[in-house]
Amino acid sequence: MTKNKLSVSQLNNYIKGVFDDELILKNITVCGEVFEKSESGGNVFISLREDEEILRCVKFGGNFSASVGDKVALIGSVDYYAKGNRISFIFKDYFIEGEGKLRKEFLRLYETLSKEGLFINHPPLPKFIKKVGIITSETGAVIHDFISVLTPICPYVDVFVYPVKVQGEGSASEIISAINFANADKRKVDLLVLARGGGSSSDLENFNEEKLARTVANSTIPIISAIGHQIDYLLCDYCSSYRAGTPSIAGEKINKINTEFLSRYYQICERMSRRISSIYSDNANRSALVIAKLSERLAKIGYEQKAKLYSLYLRLCKNADKQAEKAKSGLQLRLNAITALLNTKFESENSNLKLLGARLDANSPLKLLSGGYAKVYGDGKLISSVSQLDKNDDIELYFADGKATAIVGLTTVRNGKK
Repeated sequence: MTKNKLSVSQLNNYIKGVFDDELILKNITVCGEVFEKSESGGNVFISLREDEEILRCVKFGGNFSASVGDKVALIGSVDYYAKGNRISFIFKDYFIEGEGKLRKEFLRLYETLSKEGLFINHPPLPKFIKKVGIITSETGAVIHDFISVLTPICPYVDVFVYPVKVQGEGSASEIISAINFANADKRKVDLLVLARGGGSSSDLENFNEEKLARTVANSTIPIISAIGHQIDYLLCDYCSSYRAGTPSIAGEKINKINTEFLSRYYQICERMSRRISSIYSDNANRSALVIAKLSERLAKIGYEQKAKLYSLYLRLCKNADKQAEKAKSGLQLRLNAITALLNTKFESENSNLKLLGARLDANSPLKLLSGGYAKVYGDGKLISSVSQLDKNDDIELYFADGKATAIVGLTTVRNGKK
C-alpha cells in the first residue's frame, strides 16, 4: 500500500484547490459555437463546441440571449465541482460573434433542400390506417410507448418494427436502408413512423444528414417524424409528411385519424339505413294508395258503362219493331267501342301498377339479400365486424330464401398476431 493514502473527498478537494489556485484559468475568454442550451432554476446551462470538442458551461442568474448555432465568446473561469466530479466553465458575461459553423451548415442544407421542393408535396397521411411500420431502436422504450398509446384505441392496427440504430456512426445509413426496405416490402404498410426518444443535440445530429433527409422526402409511403424533441426542427421533420414531437404523439395522431374516419363511416351508414327505410315506407304507402284508387276507378267505369248499356237497352225495347236491325247494328258497334275503351283503360292502369310494384320490389331489403348479401348473427346478436368472431363460433346466415348455420374456421388477426 502506498504512503499517500487519500479519501475520495480529500482527492476531490485537492483537485479543486489546484483549479482554484491556477490563475491562468481565471477571467479568460473562451470562444465556440452554442451546441446545446437549457435553463433551470434561473441558471443557464450550455455546451460550447468546436469540431469534435465540447465544453460544459454555466451562467448563474441573468439572461443568455444567444441561441443554439450562434458563435459566442464567454468570459469567466474554470471551476471543478467536487461533489459531482465535474469540470465546468462558469461565465459571467458573453458576446455573440455571429453564426457558428454547424448552424451555417444546417442553414445551407435547409436552403438547398427547400429550393428543391423537398419540404412540400409530401404523400398525405392516409384517411384510414390499418398497417404501420415503425423505424426505431428495438432495445429502447419507444416501441412500448408507441404501442401503449395506439393499441387501446385502435387494437386492429398491425405494427411492423424495422429495427435500426438511432444515433451514432452509421445510424443514418441504417435508417435510410430501413425506409427503402419498407417502401419495397410486400406487406406495404400504410404509414411509417420514424421514432426515437429524447436526446441531446449531438444525439440527434444524424437526423440532420442530407442523405437521410432526402430519403425521407422521397419516400412513397407517408412518414411521421416522431423524434423526442419539442423545440427545434430537424431536417427530417421538414421532409416528412407530419411532424410529431414524440412517439406517443405519433400514436395519438393515428388514433385520431382512424376514430374520425370510423365516426364518419358510421354516420353515413346510419343515414343510408334511415333513407332506405324511408324510401321503402314511402313507396309502400304510395303503392297501396294507387291500388285503392285504381280499384275504385275501375269499379266506377264499369258502373257507368253498365248504366249506359241499360239505358240503351230500354230505348231499343221501345223501338224494337221499327229499328231492330238498325239498333242491333248500332248496339254491336257501341259494345265493341266500350270493350276497346275498357281494355285500353285496364292496360294503362295495369302498366302503372306493374311499374310501381317494380319500384317497390327494387327497394325491398329482400331484394338486397337476393343479390348475394346475407345478415350474420351469433348468439342472437348481429355480427358487423370480424373482430366479434373467434374460431369455432356458431353463426347463423340469413339469405333471401332462408337461413343457414355455419362454424367459423378462421382465427381473427389483430396487430399482426393470431
